[in-house]
Amino acid sequence: MKDLALIECGHMFHTECLQVYIKLQIDSKFLPVKCPLQECRKQIPDTDIRSLIELEFHQKLERFQLELFVEQNSTFYHFCPSPDCTNVIEWDAGKGPSKLECPVCAQTHCLRCKTNWHEGFTCEEFFKIKEANPDDMTFYSLAKESKLQQCTQCKFWVQKTEGCDHITCRCKYEFCYICGGKHQECGCN
Repeated sequence: MKDLALIECGHMFHTECLQVYIKLQIDSKFLPVKCPLQECRKQIPDTDIRSLIELEFHQKLERFQLELFVEQNSTFYHFCPSPDCTNVIEWDAGKGPSKLECPVCAQTHCLRCKTNWHEGFTCEEFFKIKEANPDDMTFYSLAKESKLQQCTQCKFWVQKTEGCDHITCRCKYEFCYICGGKHQECGCN
């Protein structure tokens, strides 16, 4: 009887065949692992699985179960964006701060856009900068801090030191220093 394994649903299988079946189900992410009999298909409890397979496969099963849970509850649960970090965060996308300082990997991320934290920039601004040239992040941070504005016509950077928000660029294009829109068409006062 040592060659046979009885699982909770009451069905008995050749132990080695059942082990191969369970490992295949785990590797294929066919979860939850169910009784191999077509007429049964009841879930095999973790206690039965744990007694039949090596620790390595059971850890893989637990990781896949966690991934499935997070995927099915993605409104409130998220994995840390760091590659290979296993930390799960409870975060409602519509509420609460989007800055994550992960206690597991010690990285800081934005949960909204799933990238490194971009202090002082919205996700949209950050991606616009990143697409332009990722090496220029330092300059763009300084530009934002100094309240520089870019001419929407020629892309030259200007800094207002005094006066109104009507700017005439060296290319002669007139724009609003507040929003960057065309002068007298943007709606700013």
